[in-house]
Amino acid sequence: VEGGDAPEVLRVAHGLRGSCGALGARLMIAPCAALEEAARARDLSDAGQHLGALLEAFERTRADAARRITQEDRRQGP
Repeated sequence: VEGGDAPEVLRVAHGLRGSCGALGARLMIAPCAALEEAARARDLSDAGQHLGALLEAFERTRADAARRITQEDRRQGP
């Protein structure tokens, strides 16, 4: 994003969006799509905001996954 390479941003955002969908990381899909759309239009002026939203969604997804793992560990016991 910092380098302004729209085709590379498009490639990475598209791949990440697909991976998020496959893994069920639904919160991350919309920010990836926004980055992808901006890159396709070759307008990265709002890419920093989209990237910030993606990082926030990642943190929420990570925290949720950690919580679920902890709950499952408690159910299974020692």
